[in-house]
Amino acid sequence: MARRSRHGMHVVQAGAAPMAESVPVDTRRLVLSLHQRSVVLTIGGMLNADTAGRVGMFLSMFTGAGGPEQLVLDLSAVITVDAAGMAPIHDADASMRSRQGDLRLASVSSAVARHLLDVDCGSALVIDDGDPRHGRD
Repeated sequence: MARRSRHGMHVVQAGAAPMAESVPVDTRRLVLSLHQRSVVLTIGGMLNADTAGRVGMFLSMFTGAGGPEQLVLDLSAVITVDAAGMAPIHDADASMRSRQGDLRLASVSSAVARHLLDVDCGSALVIDDGDPRHGRD
């Protein structure tokens, strides 16, 4: 019996990938896909009103639909920070939560740590520094 090409859903055994010839390919359009569970981004320098727009645009590439399940921000190289500079990070956190994702801060610099304590704007942000008081419940 000749094997026919199938369209639609495919039944696959647990852990096995479908065979290449059983997956229909539409040669009329290009389809690209990237699946990552976690992405680590490093932000350094001044995190203020002057840089907030660029940081926001950069973060939006990872926080929209199809982005990673977890976004980790390494802020260890941030030398100055203010509320306007942290706004894109709070927006990214809200975007990630709205699609059941997770944003975490890792290796925060002393400037970021001081800002989060002084302004108390970091209460919703998860800081991965080994301190259980900094986790989201």
